[in-house]
Amino acid sequence: MHHPTSTEMWVFVAETGGVSVLATLLLYLSIRRASVPRLKTVLPWVTRSLWGMWALIVIVTLRDMLADKRSFLTLGGWILYFPLMNASSWIKSRLQFADPPNWNARRMSWLLHIPGPTYVEIKNPSASAAWYVEKLGLRRLAPSEDADRRTIRLTFSVDGEEMRLGPHDPLSLGGTVMLYSRRLKRAREVLRGRGIDIGPIQLDRQGTSYFEFRDLEGNTIEVCTPNDGVLSFTDPL
Repeated sequence: MHHPTSTEMWVFVAETGGVSVLATLLLYLSIRRASVPRLKTVLPWVTRSLWGMWALIVIVTLRDMLADKRSFLTLGGWILYFPLMNASSWIKSRLQFADPPNWNARRMSWLLHIPGPTYVEIKNPSASAAWYVEKLGLRRLAPSEDADRRTIRLTFSVDGEEMRLGPHDPLSLGGTVMLYSRRLKRAREVLRGRGIDIGPIQLDRQGTSYFEFRDLEGNTIEVCTPNDGVLSFTDPL
């Protein structure tokens, strides 16, 4: 019986790993190009396939442990399992947003974040949403059944807090819209480079650094260094 050498084993691992990486890359590109309706029909099948592959791997692995031999079926299962696992999360992420991911949104999510649920009163939500996406790097969330159809929901990341743009709401607290940044100077440079008229970095009475600017409709937006544990999006000076 031939026992593979260490060199043969490394070549074997490299080849199978390459196949898995290639399959993952092809799935990622396909998901980015696919339409939302198509992804909604595909997601249940991806989820079922993932659970099916997991069950198959468990069964074959147990069989191989009893037979004490390597199985190509097990290897094939592992190769397909990880791309399918990634595909499931990618599809869910794509369905969460109205637009595909882009470098601008990823870059700004490293600089800015929304400290808590935020409502901005806007007369023209569609035009203002385009401004928030272009200038601040926010991403539009896909409409949901329980969301107010008159508002547009935005966020910086999948797990981030939401900012909603909508008409006058008597329940809204109003006030200055707050964003947090741990790299205040860099955030100001990037936003200023996008044509936003930004005020200087200042200190409030609590010693917090901040700067201000206005959106398309004149709403004041304040970017400040975060106060840990404070989730309010209005902070009177």
